[in-house]
Amino acid sequence: MLGGADEMKQRVEFKTISEADEDLEKAATLDRRDSMSLSSENSLPNVNERAGSESPSLRWIDNSNAKNAVLVALSAFYALVLTIFALVMELSHLLSGTGKRPNHLKDFVFGMYMYGMSIIFFLYLYAVLLLNPRWYKTVAKVKSLLSFQKSSSESDITCDGASTTAATIHRRVTHDSPSAGSLFLRLGSVVFGVIGIVYYSFSVFLCFNDDECESVTAVLDIGATVFVFTQMHFVFCNWKISITGAHFVARLGTMHLVSVNLWTWIRYVLKEESIMEREIREIFMPKYFNFSHHDGSGEEVGRAPISHGSSHDERCEGAECVLGSLAELMYTSIVEYSLIGAAVMFTVWKNVDHVRVPTVYVKRKHQIRVDCSKTTTGLFLGLAFLAGTFTSMAVFYGYTLLHQSHTAAYVFGITDIIQYVTAMLGCVYALWTMRQLRYHDRPQSSNVKSQELLDKILLSLGMIGELIYSVAGLVGLTGEKPWEALTFVLLLVHITRLAQVGLQSCLIYIASKLRIQGDHELRTSQPGKQAITFLLIANIAMFLMNLFESEKAGVSETIVNFYGKKSWVFLVRSFSPLTIFYRFHSSVCLGEVWKNVYSWKG
Repeated sequence: MLGGADEMKQRVEFKTISEADEDLEKAATLDRRDSMSLSSENSLPNVNERAGSESPSLRWIDNSNAKNAVLVALSAFYALVLTIFALVMELSHLLSGTGKRPNHLKDFVFGMYMYGMSIIFFLYLYAVLLLNPRWYKTVAKVKSLLSFQKSSSESDITCDGASTTAATIHRRVTHDSPSAGSLFLRLGSVVFGVIGIVYYSFSVFLCFNDDECESVTAVLDIGATVFVFTQMHFVFCNWKISITGAHFVARLGTMHLVSVNLWTWIRYVLKEESIMEREIREIFMPKYFNFSHHDGSGEEVGRAPISHGSSHDERCEGAECVLGSLAELMYTSIVEYSLIGAAVMFTVWKNVDHVRVPTVYVKRKHQIRVDCSKTTTGLFLGLAFLAGTFTSMAVFYGYTLLHQSHTAAYVFGITDIIQYVTAMLGCVYALWTMRQLRYHDRPQSSNVKSQELLDKILLSLGMIGELIYSVAGLVGLTGEKPWEALTFVLLLVHITRLAQVGLQSCLIYIASKLRIQGDHELRTSQPGKQAITFLLIANIAMFLMNLFESEKAGVSETIVNFYGKKSWVFLVRSFSPLTIFYRFHSSVCLGEVWKNVYSWKG
């Protein structure tokens, strides 16, 4: 009994002690809570101070958008400086008065810098940006093969996962950007680019076989050949590229390409100008030896000593001496190619960082679907128009070889009038039949908007050249001179040309806004498609006619004498490349109308 009482007493004591301990722990807990609350209240200002110190800076140099805007402005300024530098250098050669273009050290250094930096940037694009994910995939496979800790199945899964992750994270480009050029524009760049490559390659061949040719000329032509070919491939294959990494290098490089294309455009426009100046100077020479032998013969007076037996042969350069008038055709092709290249590269520059988060890589599209229904009549009418154009060229050459340049000028002028009147009728018919189509007022994607903006800019540029060409020709023809039959023919050529250019530009602008919009009846009839097909081929024919005019007919003495002063002739002929480009880009825009307006998806 006593033992049980002692045990109960111990339990009571232990319970009392444990309760006392619990009371002490509760008191300690309350004290800690009070101290924590006090410390938190005391530390609250410190937390606020730290939060205030960690808030984003308001300085513009810490703003990513501001820094991006500065880099964009710097790249544009860089291209502007290069373009002005190129313009001054090329004008200095033209105004120097020397017959043959000299190749000084500064020309070689500047040319190699322009072409060299362009080629290096293209190598960077292909090796680092476009092919970059393949490198990461190879590295991932090597790492998986060297890993001995995991099983073969796990290593295969790791390899596939690593390659996919690398392709997503490390790929710095995507092809989901607004288009930098339509299919027809890119095909045109390929055609003009191939002609440019032929010219540069032939110039290199002639330089290696000519002891008087300087080696620096061959080096520059080789650089130009590589540049033209590389850019031609890039433009044709990567028309929807958006660079998502290395933004400053991408912007600086694309602007450098813009300046190189503008330099090429300026260089060959001035080269055409210098050739034209020599030819027109000989036309306006006071020594017309034909007057003494053929006094009163209007056919023989039309021949001027432009090439054979004149000093022109002594002042020609390289391919110009061998190719003759064909060299001017190649110059024009290089001018058109550089203009397209500058426009496309400017669009690529705008598209840099267009896709901010490239979570899924978009591949290039390699399929083209075209609906060729309802085109047979327009196609064969266009082919007849093209055949008539070629026939007119052959007749012109025939009369020229027979030394009847006055009659040849009549043939050329009448052909122009027939072409413009026929094209105007085609435009009127197209506008009349397309009145049944629907106006496309749905919100368009950025891709379509960018392509339409580029087409409008290029078409407006060519239209300005056409307007200046025609208006200057009209003013030159209406000077104080005896009016003859050929004067009225040339006057009518410029009037019909002005009317056709205005009507066709209006048609392209209106037609680009029209769609069939899911109407089954319109899908079956496709109103206006025959007329658009005809106008597309007709503009190709007039493009070839303008090329022929710039190469031969426009600088004959009979035509030049009717314009009057040399200043008017220079003004008219200086805008000839833009008139050629207008016809080319009109066919491009009509091709886009032909493809998009009658598309069932539209």
